[in-house]
Amino acid sequence: MLILAGLKGQARFALDHAPQIIDYFSEIFQIDYPLPKCDLLAVHEFVSAHRDFSICSWTFEAFIPLIPPT
Repeated sequence: MLILAGLKGQARFALDHAPQIIDYFSEIFQIDYPLPKCDLLAVHEFVSAHRDFSICSWTFEAFIPLIPPT
């Protein structure tokens, strides 16, 4: 895990809650998550569009402010 300085709490929050979020959406849509793992990636800017079946990516600014600091 690679984390920017001062964001360890937010990264831990994301890692702890990702499985719960995947389970929630699997239940809502009644579809099992098809992969053995889920990679998470938060970046400051998207230079170009990238799609990968096994990774969830989002802009850093869109996601990290939603996580309470620890």
